[in-house]
Amino acid sequence: MMASRTLEQALTIGAKFYKISLWINEVSVVRDPDTIKFVILGHKLPPFSQHFLATRGMAALVTWVQELTNSEVYPCQTSFKNDRPDNMDEVGKAFGTETLFGQKNYSISFNRSLFRMQLKFDDRWSRMRLEDKLSNTLERRHSSTKNRVKEMLLQMSNEKLSTEPEICRALGCSMSTLRRRLHTEETNFRQIQSEVIFERACQLLLSSTMTLEQIAYTLGYSEAGSFCRAFKRVGGMAPGRWRKANTS
Repeated sequence: MMASRTLEQALTIGAKFYKISLWINEVSVVRDPDTIKFVILGHKLPPFSQHFLATRGMAALVTWVQELTNSEVYPCQTSFKNDRPDNMDEVGKAFGTETLFGQKNYSISFNRSLFRMQLKFDDRWSRMRLEDKLSNTLERRHSSTKNRVKEMLLQMSNEKLSTEPEICRALGCSMSTLRRRLHTEETNFRQIQSEVIFERACQLLLSSTMTLEQIAYTLGYSEAGSFCRAFKRVGGMAPGRWRKANTS
């Protein structure tokens, strides 16, 4: 990412390859006209260490922005789920003065203009060479059919009921071949699809104010009831209850 032209490009590269890095937080990126907000998906973290890991992740994002822009910039707002600590000195040193506590999520926002600045170490050829190496590493990690299908589903559109033929076309195989390969890995397309839809639903429940009906429509369901039943099968509770439990 150091060789990226802008922070926006570095962010795109980071999102593409973070699974082969030491980064452990799942993040939803919300792009507004004036800011870019990173929402830490706390439900993916162990409850006993959620605050520590989320705070460490947000501090790492501050360092990332400062090092890439070669400037001492701070977020325009940082939100924490925990109560305000008695000693704010360390918080101020890491995140600046615009901090909120007792919020629904852990999140950190930066001025969007930062992401359009040309970076000091912009080097197109180094970036292309390193991206190629990372792509090869990622391909080896995703060599299983299940991982390839899951990655494609995460990148494709929201047409929930028509993705299996699209995946087959992308992989260059028939539906019977795809099903046979997944069967050897003890899974099937519907199971992978359910996992992906559940992950995307969790992101929308945590990082947006969309209603259950809007989320259901976004994910390809014709009505909210079907979405709620599918979510409960995977998550063990209704989406409304899950949202309340993970944003309280």
